Amino acid sequence: MNLLDHIENIRQKPEHIRMRYVWAFVAISMAFVFIIWFFSIKTEQKEKAPIISEEVFNSEAVTGFKDQKENLKSAVEGVRSVIKEQK
Repeated sequence: MNLLDHIENIRQKPEHIRMRYVWAFVAISMAFVFIIWFFSIKTEQKEKAPIISEEVFNSEAVTGFKDQKENLKSAVEGVRSVIKEQK
């Protein structure tokens, strides 16, 4: 029995039987969607682990930039004091 014959056989059945087929296919489809969703979440969580280490690296970089900013401020103040002394 090919697919078209099977569909025609279902069309000949009463409506309450056809509705059972509809709900069965809806349940199967939703199970398929939930399975894909579940595996995509697992994959997404695995990909987030390296991002956390990148965030740690970025926070270290920000700390380094803050230190450089403070060093630059002190250097500018030193240059200003030298300029004031020469005036």
